[in-house]
Amino acid sequence: MTDKLDTMMEKFLEEPELELHIRELAKTMKISPTTVGKYADALEKKGILQKRKVSNHIFLKAADTH
Repeated sequence: MTDKLDTMMEKFLEEPELELHIRELAKTMKISPTTVGKYADALEKKGILQKRKVSNHIFLKAADTH
């Protein structure tokens, strides 16, 4: 679990302007969207990621640091 979580966190920290749909990220990481959602929740609680919901679509990006 932590390897994928670390990979996800690094992806957004390396490219802070990057915004990805949860399904797109799941596909590139080869894990389920549900798992990505759980990881995203954990990273959002730590202040690392931001979620943006548009209708029933969830987009993820690095949290603003300012």
